[in-house]
Amino acid sequence: MDINSLPSSTDNKQDKVRIYVVQRCARLLELEHGVQTAIEEIATAAKAGANLIAFTETWLTGYPAGVFGMASWNDPEARSWYKKLVEASPTASSSYITRIRDAARENKIEVVLSFNEQARESGGTIATVSR
Repeated sequence: MDINSLPSSTDNKQDKVRIYVVQRCARLLELEHGVQTAIEEIATAAKAGANLIAFTETWLTGYPAGVFGMASWNDPEARSWYKKLVEASPTASSSYITRIRDAARENKIEVVLSFNEQARESGGTIATVSR
């Protein structure tokens, strides 16, 4: 294909994609802190000229991976950690996620954010796209 026949970037009114990647550590299972920090990072990224911000996997509250490697499912410590994980996991339409969506909209930036999601509203899927 002739490169000259491809649409130019000026057709999209944007010449470059500037990506801001967040590599801060989350506070384990502290949802409110994660939301507030995400909102701050979104504003910082936008001010730096980024049009896309990406957070690392399960960044919002972290992920206590050791829970699933503990002795057994009936282990009291494993069950305690799993309960904390569920309690710190928002639903996609929760006020926590709405605040992040609002920050993205206000700062005119796209956000890539994965989080542990309670499945009550969505039937168990973790693939959620919101605009």
